Amino acid sequence: FSKELNVIKVFRITETASKEQSRKIFHEMFDFIAKENIYHLVVEKTDRFTRNFRDAVAIDEWLEKDGQRRLHCVKENILLHKEAKSDVKFMWNIHVSVAKKYADNLREESMKGWAEKLAQGWMPAPPPPGYKTAIENGKRIHVPDERTKPLIQRAFKLYLEPSYSIMSICDEMELMGITTRKGRYYHKSQVQHILTNPYYIGIIRFNGKEYPGAHEPIIDKDLFDKVQQKMRG
Repeated sequence: FSKELNVIKVFRITETASKEQSRKIFHEMFDFIAKENIYHLVVEKTDRFTRNFRDAVAIDEWLEKDGQRRLHCVKENILLHKEAKSDVKFMWNIHVSVAKKYADNLREESMKGWAEKLAQGWMPAPPPPGYKTAIENGKRIHVPDERTKPLIQRAFKLYLEPSYSIMSICDEMELMGITTRKGRYYHKSQVQHILTNPYYIGIIRFNGKEYPGAHEPIIDKDLFDKVQQKMRG
């Protein structure tokens, strides 16, 4: 396109961006164009911009509210606006559908990989605190973390003390320096999730189902069961 437009701000969404990352950037972009009263939105191609119908509807609504607004899809050679011809809107809808199919296909392939990994006894996601990722025979596996393993074991044991609650375990974990991967301290619901996570006794809970794990348990089943009893009580 040669429209002699001034670039005010660039938002980047990589091809491998997750759904959460894509939507976060999409909403940041939409907030920006609303705040700055931007009339022209230029995208390299549709699947970098949106891969779902919900965002496409938001774009259509944005265009319908003002006849001066324009969406430029460079590689597809589409100029979309309120008064655009039906053929142009039809092509836009086709590209949105193709982008969604691409995203759905990526998820299907990911789920196949997850199923294969779960069948081998490994969780297809980062491990909980107390474990770390290691490479064995070219594959990513989860093994006990020498630094945080004893701290998680201590948290389970402390919770059984009469004077301890989930909130006091939160405080204790903060004192022990146990943090999330982003370096933040765990809050109440996260600590509750840790104390009820069967991963620590060798069971993987993933997408609402449980699978036997190949990783090494770091919590004794008897201790785990007692913690669950206190939690329910």
